[in-house]
Amino acid sequence: MGRRSGVATVGAILEAFDAQKSWRQPDLARHVGVSVPALRKHLAELVHVLPLDERRTGQDVAWELPRGWTASGLLVPQATVASVIRLLARSPRSKLREEVLTALLRKSPNMPRNLGVATASLSETEERVLPILEDAAARHVVVTMRYVSASRGGEQSRRVSVARVLPGPPVRFVGHCHLTGEMRRFRAEGVRGVSLAPEERFVAVPDADVDAFVAQAVGGYAEREGPRECAFVVRAPEARWVRQNLTDGMQAADLPGGALRVLADGRALRAVARYVAGLGEAARAETAELRAEVRAIAEGALRASEP
Repeated sequence: MGRRSGVATVGAILEAFDAQKSWRQPDLARHVGVSVPALRKHLAELVHVLPLDERRTGQDVAWELPRGWTASGLLVPQATVASVIRLLARSPRSKLREEVLTALLRKSPNMPRNLGVATASLSETEERVLPILEDAAARHVVVTMRYVSASRGGEQSRRVSVARVLPGPPVRFVGHCHLTGEMRRFRAEGVRGVSLAPEERFVAVPDADVDAFVAQAVGGYAEREGPRECAFVVRAPEARWVRQNLTDGMQAADLPGGALRVLADGRALRAVARYVAGLGEAARAETAELRAEVRAIAEGALRASEP
């Protein structure tokens, strides 16, 4: 049996699976023109890009592509493509979104070119950092980064085991910070340089703990410490607007007369206080810590507004 180049062999294997979905291993080796060991070597590499199934019956080995797949990729019904286009149109604008959306629209002549959906844009930093964060979370690999903290202002070197990415915008992510040994929140916009560090030990956090940590934040912000909860009441008719414009992390309950009572985690005290202060006399802080924080914000605003 003659020798073939690796590229030619892979091409022949792909053509074989385009012709039929299932092959006995010796038949495929003869069809391609290589030995069985050489064939297995190439198939071991192809399983990383195609969902090839190896089926054994005694000494007999067969390889099969699942239904709906070809050697070129997955066959997707046109109705599903239309749904994907709509989902992409609702996603934050980015270079990647525009490239994929344009390619799909070329294959879908019946879809309107403009779906009339306006979304926020990812910044250049967010678009660059987001794929690395997603890979880190999916593969359980630590990231190393230079990070500018909004509260500290300075740049620090950080290593983070990313637990969850919150795509926003703005893009945020949470994970175990190796510097502090605690769960922390980060903004993608604050990342100045990031790379994967597979040599570092990844610290996994249970999903339930991540859910609870994310729920603490209001609009993405929370402190490490604070009261158990904070609450405020909004009068009618302003309560109607507030009910439709609550920030993530706030829960509301209706009160008699059309008023609204809003609860949030106390570790998001500052973020809630800014929200309440913005409502002016329409909102009344219920919890003592929230009242004090709202008063401090209001007095500070008055001082800053004096001539």
